[in-house]
Amino acid sequence: MQPQQYTKGSQSGSSDNEHAAVINRSLTLMSYNVHGLYQGRPTMEQFISTVDIFMLQEHWQTPANMCKFSRLFPSHCAFGISALAERVEAGPLTGRPYGSVVTLLCNELLSISE
Repeated sequence: MQPQQYTKGSQSGSSDNEHAAVINRSLTLMSYNVHGLYQGRPTMEQFISTVDIFMLQEHWQTPANMCKFSRLFPSHCAFGISALAERVEAGPLTGRPYGSVVTLLCNELLSISE
């Protein structure tokens, strides 16, 4: 597989060719239904060092616990949402948790991401 060329243009209004950052590399993506952060954590830890963009579903974290991804995986920046926000606001959680997604982006790619 040939590495793809990714370019981020300038934000200052000058031509894109003048101030473009170019990275020649392959990107590794992985999508994983974790069935809860702690149940899926061993598999995530196994692959995190080889994955540039990790897309996780069903992590079941409340909004207050979304910061756990940054603590557990400091090599990646976490962007996500909890599906449990309204349930938490309504009172104590009961029943089976559900939903929620997060994307972990390798810190190395932050400078060329928007």
